[in-house]
Amino acid sequence: MILQTMGRQNEALLVFMQAVRADHGTARPATSTSTSAAIAELEKKLTPSANDASLHFRLAKQSNIAPPAKVPGSSVSGLFDRYADLFDEHLRGKLDYRAPELIAGAIAATKPAGPLDILDLGCGTGLCGPLLRGMAATLSGVDLSPAMIQKARERGIYDRLEAGDMIDLMRRSPRSFDLLVAADVLMYLGDLTPAFEAALTALRPGGLFAFSVEAGAGDRYQLNKETHRFLHAKSYIQHLTKIYGLGEESVSDITVRREGGKPVSAYLFVLRAGA
Repeated sequence: MILQTMGRQNEALLVFMQAVRADHGTARPATSTSTSAAIAELEKKLTPSANDASLHFRLAKQSNIAPPAKVPGSSVSGLFDRYADLFDEHLRGKLDYRAPELIAGAIAATKPAGPLDILDLGCGTGLCGPLLRGMAATLSGVDLSPAMIQKARERGIYDRLEAGDMIDLMRRSPRSFDLLVAADVLMYLGDLTPAFEAALTALRPGGLFAFSVEAGAGDRYQLNKETHRFLHAKSYIQHLTKIYGLGEESVSDITVRREGGKPVSAYLFVLRAGA
């Protein structure tokens, strides 16, 4: 942090890389909630400020050090604030983005008893809103980007919209929702333990958690250095599902969109909270 303040960025990067290598070298893949909590605590110690977190993320994109637990919030909000005006046209017209329809179809297949109190996590411009409105008693949305929230507000579909952190909102809303939807948003998180814990807090008994993740190999998650998003292994999601006592309503292999003319493989999960 001192080297950064002095403007000596190259030296700061080198020192930070050495620290992350040393500390992350002792961290093992999560096999329990206690291990995941320990890793999250280590991450906080390594990156106590937003600047440190951004530095760690930039290093992980350029080297073989272990990635941070998530993409820094400032990077996500900044990207989508700039992207908001072109978001719908780009995703629909150029990337053949299909996550909202696929998730809505998977939810409908569970035949949920409605109407439902729904929270659209990382709602963006509200592409999921029209598909969820028909099954909703109330429809809320949250996104890190104020510009995206403004676009969602212009649709006139949501009952409540908030610019902020989705995990924080779920933690502040115990047993408030029957359905949580996360379309193409969890790829900005590597470690999904906080998201699962918060989802269980926010869901009512029997509530549904429906989401997509980009498909990864191995048994955990990894940072895609080309897209700067995280890939998640199916076995990792299923491991968390068992840890948190969620029921697997459905899991599907899907193509979520196209990038560079190639399909982007993903998994679509619909999970149910216990009674």
